[in-house]
Amino acid sequence: YPLQHEEWLRISKELQSSERNVLYYLKTLDPEEKGLRLSASIIADDLSTPKKKVHCSTVSRALKVLNEKGLLPEWYKNYFANCNPKNNIEATIRDRMK
Repeated sequence: YPLQHEEWLRISKELQSSERNVLYYLKTLDPEEKGLRLSASIIADDLSTPKKKVHCSTVSRALKVLNEKGLLPEWYKNYFANCNPKNNIEATIRDRMK
């Protein structure tokens, strides 16, 4: 999706960096908003670096803020609340690939 300068400017002023990171992670991973089934822990793992770990609770809080501000489609709520990836197929596959 083509990010517009005005959108980036507004978002950079309204959101904290963790919220911005989660928002743009989702928008670039699913630009047409067709639907994702990821837990907050998967998002946290993807956003983490060797020098800085992003915690699942940080992602969960960011998702809550994004949802409250109307920046996420309604159906996103149901897929991200879980910080426990045990029942998440993607997490299982990732763990096996490590």
